[in-house]
Amino acid sequence: MEDEELVPDPELMESMRAVGYSLKTAIADICDNAISAKASFISIQWDVRPTPHVTFFDNGDGMSRDTLRLAMKLAGKSPMTSRGTDDLGRFGLGLKTASLSQARSLSVISRQAGITSAAKWDLDYLKATGKWTLQWMTDEEIATTPNIDKLNSVDSGTLIFWQELDLLLDEDDFQGSFLATKFDEAASHLGLVFHRFLNSRVKRLEILVNGASVPTFDPFLDGEPGVVDRGSTSISINGETVVVHPFILPSLNKMTRPQKDKALFDGSKMREAQGFYVYRNMRLLTWGTWFRLVPMDETGKLARVRVDTGNSLDADWKLGITKSEVQPPKSLRDALKRLVPQIVDNSARASRGKSSVKANSVGEIWRINELGNKAFELVINEAHPLVSGFAGELEDTQRRTFQAVLKMLETNFPATYVHQRLSRDNSMREGLRSDEEIWAVAQALFEQLASKAGGLDSEIWQMVEAIEPFHSDSQLKSRLRAIRNGESN
Repeated sequence: MEDEELVPDPELMESMRAVGYSLKTAIADICDNAISAKASFISIQWDVRPTPHVTFFDNGDGMSRDTLRLAMKLAGKSPMTSRGTDDLGRFGLGLKTASLSQARSLSVISRQAGITSAAKWDLDYLKATGKWTLQWMTDEEIATTPNIDKLNSVDSGTLIFWQELDLLLDEDDFQGSFLATKFDEAASHLGLVFHRFLNSRVKRLEILVNGASVPTFDPFLDGEPGVVDRGSTSISINGETVVVHPFILPSLNKMTRPQKDKALFDGSKMREAQGFYVYRNMRLLTWGTWFRLVPMDETGKLARVRVDTGNSLDADWKLGITKSEVQPPKSLRDALKRLVPQIVDNSARASRGKSSVKANSVGEIWRINELGNKAFELVINEAHPLVSGFAGELEDTQRRTFQAVLKMLETNFPATYVHQRLSRDNSMREGLRSDEEIWAVAQALFEQLASKAGGLDSEIWQMVEAIEPFHSDSQLKSRLRAIRNGESN
């Protein structure tokens, strides 16, 4: 058999631009390299003057000339090569493919131990020469690179420079409004993908886009009031450990404004954000999916599951070049299949919360009548003291009218409309809010119970607290006690 070496044409670089990066995933890949280089600060700046360009500065370890040469080489490091446990790389292609997916010219200027090295890939130059020609930049070219002062101010670090943004720019965008929108989206994406680095108390990372810190999110509201931490489970995959950690979030109605800002991102809604969040060395890869183990519906919308994996299982996860999609290994998928139903059930219970309806409870406002064959109806509980007490004070004609009003309310309950609004993450007011409302309802209950049961006032107030809306809401019960004791504002 005769061998022949077929060297790829430099035009391969043009083909690699279509790998599938968006601007936000390309920028995230550049940040991966900076984090792997132990950077604690990343500054991303874009401008349309004098010509459209983007720069990335980080204060990481930097590179020598030899290391930079290897970094600029396609597949400079094989995906089969063992990597450090905190390395966010994969194929040795990210720097080049991510950059050239947005720009025709990529310059990398790196400084290590006070020595600067700089190299450039230019697609037009490759086409002109017909060779894999890496250009080493002169001191004069380095000196005129935007934001070079940031690199010159540190002993080690790296500056990346994108020019000729042909696949990024809108051709009619002369003022940068299109770029501004795209970079706002990218900033939000970075705040989510790297949120565990940005929120870390040990190795805190700061990322700026045109001088503004990226927003930080926390999909799990870890440690926040109202969140149910279900604890972690360790699963062994090919001798490596994958940690699965479910959280059940409070319903949107019960979240504070800061909690909503942390938990909702990229314009997502609670329903869309449920499911698995897969992290590789703390870097978020994919989210908002159950990997088709269960449907993405209302029952699971409060459940979010953190899955931590290392880079030694990249092939098992089928991790691609853009690091934006993964599939769990079969053995892990089988284990998750056993865990997910319970997680979704916990979410469904939390979604119902105090709005859940218990059958045959005197203290509940609403009751469920089971009709068989998975059918049911909601009816007003006429045994509730306020309802029965009011009805008992009416004359026969008035009582019949009151019964008709109750039936009309039951049969015209807007369940479909409420479901649609809640599925869009609209907030619905629940319960009593003002002290005046609380006291009015409590007094009415007290009077009805006192007229029928009698007894000491303290005993009657205990009965009031055992009836809805107070029975299942400890905060509402505490506020009522404060009002009675004259402690409320």
